[in-house]
Amino acid sequence: MKTFFEATIWPLRGKLFRMAYLWLKNRDEAEDAVQEALEKAWSNRESLQKLDNPAGWLVRVLKNQSLQKIREHKRWAVLGEGEELPEAEELPAEADSPAVRLVFRFLKELPEKQQEIFQLREVEGLTYEEISEYLDISMDQVKVNLFRARKSLQLFLLKKPKKMKEKIEALLAKYYEGNTTLEEEKELRELLPNSTEFEEERQFFFGLDALQTLEPSARSAPRMGTSMPLWQKVAAVLVLCGGLSWWFIDQQIKKEEKAYAQVMEAFNMIQENMSKGTTSLDALKEMRHLNKPGELFNINNQEEQ
Repeated sequence: MKTFFEATIWPLRGKLFRMAYLWLKNRDEAEDAVQEALEKAWSNRESLQKLDNPAGWLVRVLKNQSLQKIREHKRWAVLGEGEELPEAEELPAEADSPAVRLVFRFLKELPEKQQEIFQLREVEGLTYEEISEYLDISMDQVKVNLFRARKSLQLFLLKKPKKMKEKIEALLAKYYEGNTTLEEEKELRELLPNSTEFEEERQFFFGLDALQTLEPSARSAPRMGTSMPLWQKVAAVLVLCGGLSWWFIDQQIKKEEKAYAQVMEAFNMIQENMSKGTTSLDALKEMRHLNKPGELFNINNQEEQ
């Protein structure tokens, strides 16, 4: 069975992180703030279990941790009671997507309370009652602030095409004059697809982007030749000639050794045959002393007996 902390506090870490991220605009600092808030919640888990609104308590602790981190980085003077968190001048590192940057630009125009309520409603999908508990405010305040945030969003989106057109025109003017930076050119390429005007410019930059994706067909890399000094080439030729000469000499020696072995084998065969021939000749000489043919037969019989 899960404990109170595991069932009630720990599941809130995702929502807490996104709230801290909205305030701090920095992932690492937001994670640290959430970790510190959860550690405090763990230390006070017994008293938290008795509260009617532990989520609201945790949000207040998280906000204080975020304030502390802002003070540590000297991004804001010490705030008085009831004062709001400062607005971050820069967008977070994760806001590389044009859509995410658009959301942060809109939220930056809202008061802090409206930012929090808008995020809890639109991003986290909480009900009015849940938002009221999280922020420890009345439901009427939730509804009023959410209504104002959405009206601000309507005006923001209505002004966006006009502002975008003016921005694109200004960037194009600088681009044609050769005064744009790489960051401005990147912004121009991102703005053009979102505009219903500047069709030719949009197609031109699409063509440039398509050229950037062209790659050669897959082939094996050629072997790159390296030039050698003359002395190395001469040395290589001498070594090669010496090696070939030694090989020819070695082959000649092997041939002579083979021929010598064949001659010696033939000589041994001749000696063996001559020895056999001498033995036969001596036997014939002994047979000449026999006067009768039958004596040879008798000698053979005596030998058999």
